[in-house]
Amino acid sequence: MTAGEWLRGAARGRLRRPDRHAASVHRLRLASESGDPTAIAAVLDPAVVMITDGGTDVAGDARIVRGADDVARRICDVLRWYPTEISEGHVNGQSALVLRRQGEVACVVSARERGGLITDLWVVLDPRKLRHWNRPG
Repeated sequence: MTAGEWLRGAARGRLRRPDRHAASVHRLRLASESGDPTAIAAVLDPAVVMITDGGTDVAGDARIVRGADDVARRICDVLRWYPTEISEGHVNGQSALVLRRQGEVACVVSARERGGLITDLWVVLDPRKLRHWNRPG
């Protein structure tokens, strides 16, 4: 199965749940890389909730953002302010996004999906919680 067939199957709901989750996270990565808030909002559930864990070492204004449009704008703002490389990885056995800045993991984003749309995002920015991601080999 090609990547295109896999993504089309995910959009039609014919993939197993773990595959649908991975496809949803993949679509979120592609939309985020585009920098287009409309493209990002299209992969989000209208009632999506994004929770940010910056710890005490990372300044941040909003810890909880609700709604597809607001979450999409917040994602675009953060990526514009802090240019990063976005890749896909795994957190707790599920697909997630890993954002690196200058080779160091700066953020890990876990997601929950339902019906092919992202319903919840957990954004970990706390450097203490990301230490194990930046250990050599």
